[in-house]
Amino acid sequence: MAFYLQALRYRADQKLYHLQTPQSPIVRTSAYKKYCMDEYPTGTNAVIAVLSSTGYDIEDAMILNKSSLESGMFHGQIYQTETVHLSDQKSRSDGSQKYFRESNIERHRSIDSDGLPCVGQMGRSIFRIISRRNPVIGDKFSSRHGQKGVCSQLWPDIDMPFSEVTGMRPDLIINPHAFPSRMAVGMLLESIAAKVHSTGMVDQITSQPIKGQKRGGGICFGEIERDSLLAHEAAYLLHDRLHTCSDYHIAAVCSTCGSILTPSVIKPEKRVASAVKGLHPVRAPKVFCHASDTNKGMETVAMPYVFKYLAAELAEHKNDPPAKYLKLDPVPRGRISVKIIH
Repeated sequence: MAFYLQALRYRADQKLYHLQTPQSPIVRTSAYKKYCMDEYPTGTNAVIAVLSSTGYDIEDAMILNKSSLESGMFHGQIYQTETVHLSDQKSRSDGSQKYFRESNIERHRSIDSDGLPCVGQMGRSIFRIISRRNPVIGDKFSSRHGQKGVCSQLWPDIDMPFSEVTGMRPDLIINPHAFPSRMAVGMLLESIAAKVHSTGMVDQITSQPIKGQKRGGGICFGEIERDSLLAHEAAYLLHDRLHTCSDYHIAAVCSTCGSILTPSVIKPEKRVASAVKGLHPVRAPKVFCHASDTNKGMETVAMPYVFKYLAAELAEHKNDPPAKYLKLDPVPRGRISVKIIH
């Protein structure tokens, strides 16, 4: 099912399947834009989970999110054309025609109450019948790489697996064993490439999204929106809006002195391979703390970038080393304790 023609109202195909909400793909090839494929979209984007869930996704079977289907995903229509002969079959020999009574409704003057043309119209008449075609169990779906699957179960949104970090629920579930047996490497590459999302314009100093629609900025998320999410106890959503989608930053922290400003990344030196058989393995960059004068005990912590910017601003106005003014007390992994010394 696709959107493969523009003159839909002027066509008289016998049967035509039409996708209701086609979408442009996230990942595309160079030939896709060259041949203007967006004018005739052929599918819908969906969130796919590749995992083994119960026994309803073995082989070619897959599980669809019932809530996504009720929201309009994969919906379509069938345009079917029927030809009706107004001539009476019994009196065809003498050439007489069968007439019908005229409708009394003003807006349906050309169509009779039984759906046929009104009195005076003879010969042939073509009607177009439009019926809905929503996904049901047993329908066959396919990706752009020919990865086919049959809908085996419709599960509500509350029964679908979800991501622990983002809370996202998939639209459909496929089995991971389908990739090696079908050798659909292109679909695997497309799925990985489609996970890269653009964050838009950010400020050069704070790394936070800029404001203003003309500049490509983000939507304002202020105190009222924050209080609304707190009232609904949506902690993960609040963390996603104010941290993950804002100025997410991974910083190095020295567990010895607790500083986030003194650790710096030291790139390894380039070495020429001495052996012909193979190259040396690539070494990861080391983190060295200038305050503790060691490279041991370095941890990585996810924090807002504006927090590190604040620490740098506080340390800039002091003559002493920055480690004396902003420290992170040694705490269990996964937590941060901030202490500012005046």
